[in-house]
Amino acid sequence: MAAVLRGEPGGIAGLLELIEEHGQALQVDLLRLGLNLRDVGTPALTWADLLAIVKDNPEDSALTRSVNGTTPEQRMWTMDRLLLAEAVDTLRLLMWAKTEDGQEGRNRPPKIPRPGVDDRDVEAIGSKESALPADEILDWLNGDFIDVPPDDGPKAIAA
Repeated sequence: MAAVLRGEPGGIAGLLELIEEHGQALQVDLLRLGLNLRDVGTPALTWADLLAIVKDNPEDSALTRSVNGTTPEQRMWTMDRLLLAEAVDTLRLLMWAKTEDGQEGRNRPPKIPRPGVDDRDVEAIGSKESALPADEILDWLNGDFIDVPPDDGPKAIAA
C-alpha cells in the first residue's frame, strides 16, 4: 500500500505507487467527482488536488475498498453495514430469548454471515455439570474462601 495512505509523506512518488496498485479504483472515484486520472498533473487536476482527494477518501469509496478489502464481498462490508448486521443479530437474539426455545437454550437464531467471521469456531467452556452451585459462588464473592489456609504472617528465614 502506498505511503500516502498510511499518513506517511509520499508526495508524487507515493501517489504514483498508489495509481499503479489501485488505479482503476481511483479512476472510479475521480469519475464520480467529474475528474479523470489522465488529467493529473494539469491545471484540471493538480498533484496537490489528487493528494487531497486520496487523503480525505470516504470509507465507502472504491479506492478505500480496493486498499482494505481483498474480495468483493469484504469490500462491501463497511462499518455502517457491520453495525447494522450486529444490531439485527442482537434484536433477533432478544426476541428469541423471550420464546420457549430461548428459555431452554435451543434453536438459537443464526447470525448474519460476515466476511472474516466464523461463528462455528465458538467453543463453550464448562458445562452444567462442572458449574459451581450458586451458594458457593456467593460465598466466594463475599470472601468466604473454604479451602484457603489461614495466613500465619511472614516466615522467618533461618540463617
